[in-house]
Amino acid sequence: MDDGTREIRQSRAGTTQPYEEEFLFHLSRGSEYLVENHVERAKEELERALRYQPHDAKGQDLLASVYFRLGLYPRAIEIWARLVRAHPNDLALRVNLGLVLLKTGQPEDARANFVRATEIDPKHARAYRYLGLAEWRCGNLDRARESFLRGGEVTMARRMDEMLGESSEPARPAPPTSVEAAEAVERAEVRSAASDALERFATETTPLEVEPPTESSAAGAWHVVEQGRESVPRTTRPEHPEGRAAIATLARRLDAWSVEAPGSPPLGVAANGMLVLATTEPVSFRNERVRACRAVIHTEPVLRRARAESEAPTPLGGSSPIVHAAKGAFAFIAPPEGQRFVAVSLSDDALYVVEQHVEAFGAGLTHESARVGADVDVVSLRGSGIVVVRVRAEPSALAIGPGDLVHVDSRALLGWTGRLFPADGADGTLSGMLAFRGEGTLLVI
Repeated sequence: MDDGTREIRQSRAGTTQPYEEEFLFHLSRGSEYLVENHVERAKEELERALRYQPHDAKGQDLLASVYFRLGLYPRAIEIWARLVRAHPNDLALRVNLGLVLLKTGQPEDARANFVRATEIDPKHARAYRYLGLAEWRCGNLDRARESFLRGGEVTMARRMDEMLGESSEPARPAPPTSVEAAEAVERAEVRSAASDALERFATETTPLEVEPPTESSAAGAWHVVEQGRESVPRTTRPEHPEGRAAIATLARRLDAWSVEAPGSPPLGVAANGMLVLATTEPVSFRNERVRACRAVIHTEPVLRRARAESEAPTPLGGSSPIVHAAKGAFAFIAPPEGQRFVAVSLSDDALYVVEQHVEAFGAGLTHESARVGADVDVVSLRGSGIVVVRVRAEPSALAIGPGDLVHVDSRALLGWTGRLFPADGADGTLSGMLAFRGEGTLLVI
């Protein structure tokens, strides 16, 4: 299986370039492609760079800009919001996060970031222009006018004058028949004009002031995730200009806490860590930690399958059995304390996972059971679909090449991919360890 990490495996095997050189090479190429507006190429190079150093803040910042250019706004919001939390006084991060929030219909959150940006640099004209748009979207026309003036956008300031009725020739529609109708017309006019102005501003300047990469700094974990259909994540206001926390409305809170999104996969992990089953196809999962479900979910136990059955089939999952549910299931499942869920999409792949770590898998995957060593039960999952595993920490991948003999503590083994074979009887096997030969990648936690 070519999962795009071949170069990393070769580096780990002790070939040509150290990680730092590989990282800087791809980061530099990605930033060059971004400046030249080759956005797809920039995306490939930056994702490759972050496979070597996934916590690098500069690489994450550049990749967020790429996602912005491609219209992948949820990805850009996720990265920039995380970077802002780590670097709250970074001007460029504030402006970039505010812009993507404004683009996705979150003017109040955008406004808070632009206000903070102008506090960091009171002479930053672009921050004031964007702040004017955010104030306009929030209905604060007088504040919008002031911000546009401070940002050097005289035309937009005059537009605010007209809407406030201060111009001698206001450009207003014919008077409506009622106060309610008048307010509706004005709101529609504000939304339409603000959207047009935002598009004009966005095309006038790049959302990220790209600089050549110089140094890296840690700022949280990063994961490569391709374009999806998830809804735009809602954010809470980072700071209140008066130093007090903003209180969200009930509707906003419910919107932020909702884990139901159109087009979601049948299995997925929500931002709060819950495993969500929203199935249009049958799924298999452990039901002991279901926290809520819609209607009654009818299940039947999933049995272990082996190539040569010498005993009667037993439930898959052992004392915490995995069950099978028909399509139409909807449920929230909580991870055990101190653990988390990780969802992986397989596309005609084979993944071997220690059975105790398997939480759920979709109908497109077939399973087969085996045992490694004296007491480690393993599930082989093959096909196309989603598998969810339960881990204590982010796994590490250890590449194994032909001729290698690798030992791993059975308590730390998550699974493996490729053509790896247990070699417990091999000479030199360490006491209490499992040995593997072949070619593939071990997953260790």
